[in-house]
Amino acid sequence: MTVIVWDGSILAADRQSTNNGMKRAVTKIKKIGDSLYGISGSFDRGITVLRWVEEGKDPDTWPEFQREAEDYCYLVEIAPGGILYKYEREPFPMCIEEVQYAQGCGRDYAMGALFMGANAVEAVKAACEFDANCGMGIDILALDDAAYTFVPSKEPKPKPPTNVYTL
Repeated sequence: MTVIVWDGSILAADRQSTNNGMKRAVTKIKKIGDSLYGISGSFDRGITVLRWVEEGKDPDTWPEFQREAEDYCYLVEIAPGGILYKYEREPFPMCIEEVQYAQGCGRDYAMGALFMGANAVEAVKAACEFDANCGMGIDILALDDAAYTFVPSKEPKPKPPTNVYTL
């Protein structure tokens, strides 16, 4: 499961992939050429779609499984100039005419955080805090080649005060 966020300058994504109840750390965003890409949905199919991008985006070689009604991946491209494109079932992208964008199961939390003034990293952190299917660190990319991974510490969260009662 996933959250990928674009805030107009930074592309950030959580690192958690969940398969049959087991969490694994993976990388969901990548720079290819002059663009940034992120995948959500079926991770193995997403890797295949990223390979399609690396091989030149020939519409005739678009993975056939993407046309299936279920279990395809979502591919987002941040092109030079911050232009955002989204690929779904066909090899021809939709241009998303918004500065801020989020996709994946943590999307709603991330969009709420962006609305409140968060940047992409803070929005991914918010999604990781509230969506059980997001987490295991954050990968960050920018069009200017900056890239790094943030892995949160394993320190326990503070306990609530003892004078709080729950019914």
